[in-house]
Amino acid sequence: MMARSAAVLACALSLSVALAGCTDDAVGARSITAVPEGPVEGSPLVDRLHVPAGTRLLGGVFPRRSGAAALLLVTGDPVAAFVDLVGQAWHAGFELQAQHAGGDACRLSAADGRRGLRVGDVLVDDWWNHPDLPLGQPPAPTDIAGLACAVSGWTVPRDGEQRWLELRLAVSSGDDPYLAHLVVGYSVNHGPTFVRPPADALRMPVIASPVRPRALPAVPDVGADLGWPFTARFATNPYRVAAGSRLIAPVFVWAPNCGTDGFAVVLKATGPVENAVSEYAAQFAREGLTEQVRERGSGSGIIVHATTAGGGDGHVTAITADNATYLLVDRCAD
Repeated sequence: MMARSAAVLACALSLSVALAGCTDDAVGARSITAVPEGPVEGSPLVDRLHVPAGTRLLGGVFPRRSGAAALLLVTGDPVAAFVDLVGQAWHAGFELQAQHAGGDACRLSAADGRRGLRVGDVLVDDWWNHPDLPLGQPPAPTDIAGLACAVSGWTVPRDGEQRWLELRLAVSSGDDPYLAHLVVGYSVNHGPTFVRPPADALRMPVIASPVRPRALPAVPDVGADLGWPFTARFATNPYRVAAGSRLIAPVFVWAPNCGTDGFAVVLKATGPVENAVSEYAAQFAREGLTEQVRERGSGSGIIVHATTAGGGDGHVTAITADNATYLLVDRCAD
């Protein structure tokens, strides 16, 4: 079920092809103050879940063809917020397991720079992809790059239907990139057979987070790169803030229901939404995602989702809520 009763204007793109690199002319990088907007603690999220304390839902809940997606900004204790949401999921019937090896839901990463992602000639510490130490296990790193938490799982089938939930959180200790987000992926399916996770598949932390969100940095303005490139592929063909849209929070390093590199970001429409959607569609096309499907309608049943073997996928989804229009732009490099 959709989490909000707000009217939904759906302009969405379901995109898929093999990737082809492309470059664009450089533009001046301007920045503006980030002004987060969206429902606060206690507001409906997905299924029977609600926005946990210490977070803010950015824009709203965005429909997918078989479920929904959401991006939350973390404003308080990340561990407390994550534990709260996992507890809600258990009560809603989800059988969850950790996505990190060893069954620990939350892990820390030391800022040692030994591993990383090469972007051009620069080796960047993509610590969120390789968190080192289970939270609470000694010895804790003396210099922490960030905290990452991730769980997913199904409900027991009922009348041939199963619900899937994925929660992924990352909070950085620095601003390069700035991370203080929790991404939610949710779907209702009639396919896979449910397998109950083993008892040791999930260990939740019992201590407060040693990493807290930093003050929000300025965010890119129209024409500037959306943010840190996340992969070398996006570095050579960066995504940019389209005219008629404004970032309300920094971009995140994971897309909903995506097991590889990518990004997700919520923007507020400041002009005709069709124009902004078309501009992000053109940016996808410039990267090689030229097979695009556009679906349109009104009401809470407008759901758009796309996956692609090999080349990854991208989405632009627009919803209207509280007299404003928001766009979720996400890219998965599967």
